Amino acid sequence: YCTSLSLYEFLINKFEKKGIKIVVNNPKEIKDIYTSQDGFQSILINLVSNAIKFSENDSTIKVNINQEEKECNIEIVNNGPVISNEEKDRLFVRHPFWSISPRGLGLIIAKEWAERLEGKLDVKSDAELGTCFTLTLPYKKNN
Repeated sequence: YCTSLSLYEFLINKFEKKGIKIVVNNPKEIKDIYTSQDGFQSILINLVSNAIKFSENDSTIKVNINQEEKECNIEIVNNGPVISNEEKDRLFVRHPFWSISPRGLGLIIAKEWAERLEGKLDVKSDAELGTCFTLTLPYKKNN
């Protein structure tokens, strides 16, 4: 059994151990996204956990929320190692031998969740920007 509060405490503990700050850049008013809470939390926890894991001690992770007319983009940006173009192509692909993927199953599952929620998960990485994972979810009406 796991609550949102215990997940929050888990992430805060990880931030504190490495001395990492989190900066959230969001608009004053955020539109509601009607989606699966389990899927949304799974994706964000994976992305934030990876950002912590691959960030240097005493660094900053940015969470940028950008609202478009029909969708919301949530960016998780860290200063971890640059992900090569070759590795980016393999990040979200299931491998027949799991030991081939140094990143494990988390990003694969996060991408599958994003697609189930009618969204997408992308990555950009370079020496200046750092690594930025972008979750894009459409706005839907509450049923």
